Amino acid sequence: MNMLKLKYFLDVASFMSFTKAAEHNYVSQTAVSQQIQAMESELGFKLFDRSRGKIALTAAGVSFCRDCTEVLQQYECAVSRAAKINDMESGVGRISIGFLTTADVTFMEHIIQTFQESYPRIRVRLVPSSFVSIREHLEKGILDIGFCPKFEFEDSRKIETRVVLRQKMGFLVSKKNPLARKNSVHVRELDGAPTISIAPEYGGRGYSEFFKARERDGITANVVELVDSGEVMRLLVSMNRGGAYLPSKTAFYDRETCKLLSIEGSYDVSETALAWNKGSETKAVQHLLELLFHFFKNDYEEWRKKRS
Repeated sequence: MNMLKLKYFLDVASFMSFTKAAEHNYVSQTAVSQQIQAMESELGFKLFDRSRGKIALTAAGVSFCRDCTEVLQQYECAVSRAAKINDMESGVGRISIGFLTTADVTFMEHIIQTFQESYPRIRVRLVPSSFVSIREHLEKGILDIGFCPKFEFEDSRKIETRVVLRQKMGFLVSKKNPLARKNSVHVRELDGAPTISIAPEYGGRGYSEFFKARERDGITANVVELVDSGEVMRLLVSMNRGGAYLPSKTAFYDRETCKLLSIEGSYDVSETALAWNKGSETKAVQHLLELLFHFFKNDYEEWRKKRS
């Protein structure tokens, strides 16, 4: 069975019309009908009930449609990924790096310049993303590299990771907040403090696990706002609607309106990793990863000092 038959079948199932499926694919209705009939003959069962002047999926057709939608998506991703690898092996194309909207990635400017000395025709694209989408897009080959807490990938068989940063959590507050008079705060002082957090459906497991750990330590998480992005989180913090827990080294925020406090008495450490799809790394991606590994091992702390 070829993918063209599969696509025609899914289009007919979507439109519930042979005519509309044919128009969608710029072919005749006869061509679509013949492909569907050939598929049914090959499978040995009917996919559509054509009685009463209308078409409808049979019970077998419903089941087949559900599974084939995923098959076609995987096939299209595989073709796209292979074409992309072919282009990059020829020295052209694009590498996409996903990072959290709460992370400061301005260090990438120098690394991209160095990378393009070796690969001048490959463009590096930085993609602000959520926890969930970084993992999903790495697995699908939409992203080539991810910069994200390691725990997001611990149960993935497709993704390789290497921890490049270990950092304690800090607490971001508005400079209007009385806590902003301090440089650090004891973890007990944050018991019940109004907190803004990424919603679980956007934040992956990270924030949920973090707040569970706080509760085990006897610290009540008073979450007053659940948001869908780091941008909204930072905006609400700057408006003094609450504080936000962020990794102390990579946190990205407006230093004119907000202050990141270090937390005493807390042993929480965030492990930030570089992640990539095991089956998709090309020579160009490997080279960029090596540049990043070298930077975090040798130059990151110096870069941070210059930034502060």
